[in-house]
This record gives sequence, structure tokens and C-alpha cells, in this order.
Amino acid sequence: MAKNQPLTEQDLARINDNLRQITDAQEAIRQAEMAGLDMATQKETCKDCRNKLLKLKQAYFPGK
Repeated sequence: MAKNQPLTEQDLARINDNLRQITDAQEAIRQAEMAGLDMATQKETCKDCRNKLLKLKQAYFPGK
């Protein structure tokens, strides 16, 4: 890790944990949609958060 790296390995672990939680949430959203609930807002929020976390991960931890 570079000296100027503002994020630590602990931050990477948190990013990965959050990505797993988003995957779990997306599955719950799919189930709720199958039950007929409108989950468009939640679905979009998950997608947006996932994309932001992936960008952070790629920028600060390329290849991990």
C-alpha cells in the first residue's frame, strides 16, 4: 500500500462487507417484488450504493 493511501485494509474489508450486504438486500428486494411490492426506490438505491463502492474499491484497491 502506498504511503499516501488514505484508506486502509480495514476500509477494504468494510467495503467488501457492504458489497455482500447489498447483494443480500438485492435478493430480499427480488423476493418482495415477487410478492407484488413496489421496490423501485430500494432497487435504485442498492444499485447506486453498489456502483459507488465498486468505484472506491477500484480506485483505492485495484486488483483486490
